[in-house]
Amino acid sequence: TWLASAEGTAYLGSHEHRLDCQRLDLQRIVDPMEIDVAYRAGLGGMPLKVLDVSHNPELVALPLGLCEVAMLQEIRCEECKKLKSPPEEIVGQGGAAVMQFLRAIYKDGTKNQEMLLFLIGNGEAGKTSVKNALMADDNTSPKIQEDSRSVGISVSLWTLPDHFELAYKILDLAGQAVYASTNQFFLTPRAVYVLVWRAKEVDLSVPQGQRADWTPEAMVESWMELLQFRVPGASVAVVVTHIDQVSAE
Repeated sequence: TWLASAEGTAYLGSHEHRLDCQRLDLQRIVDPMEIDVAYRAGLGGMPLKVLDVSHNPELVALPLGLCEVAMLQEIRCEECKKLKSPPEEIVGQGGAAVMQFLRAIYKDGTKNQEMLLFLIGNGEAGKTSVKNALMADDNTSPKIQEDSRSVGISVSLWTLPDHFELAYKILDLAGQAVYASTNQFFLTPRAVYVLVWRAKEVDLSVPQGQRADWTPEAMVESWMELLQFRVPGASVAVVVTHIDQVSAE
């Protein structure tokens, strides 16, 4: 098979139809379809039934070209912390499920052109205004009336201009305290997060550890800790609003 480590490409032999590649610091598996035509011709008859790439924390994805190995029945990939494809829900079902997943995609899969984008932050931070500005042609948002504030989760589809093959499903999570315990259950690893916080005047003469809980530092730290707990390694953009209401200092 074809396994690229930090030192370069390594060619490893198999034993009893099983190839053990655990703990090799693999960064990627070269797609067999990228190899020369003469070598690809022999994939169908390769006597490999089990490929084990578990415990390779830098491995990000399994190439669909592995489906060309006709005898391959299992791909074990437990404890690969950065693995995005297949998703962890499939990996947890075992090597046979991983192989079935890859073959299903290889046969009739389609490209997913929709991405989840979560707007998170405390109530009245301006999350809905940020969403409206993102989706507006002039990048501005009308004033949000008090009776129009988000309740629960507001879902919108943001389709980017024609030259982008991507659309965002925006989930605007209400930030009031009553929703704090339930919002966390909607967070998912395969998403982009925008943490919105409202600029406020802070008495800098008061030590940071003695300031009120509503300070920007406490709010941002609280949300970051929640994201790290629920979706470790999440992609987060931090946006500040109401900057015209505070001094430059």
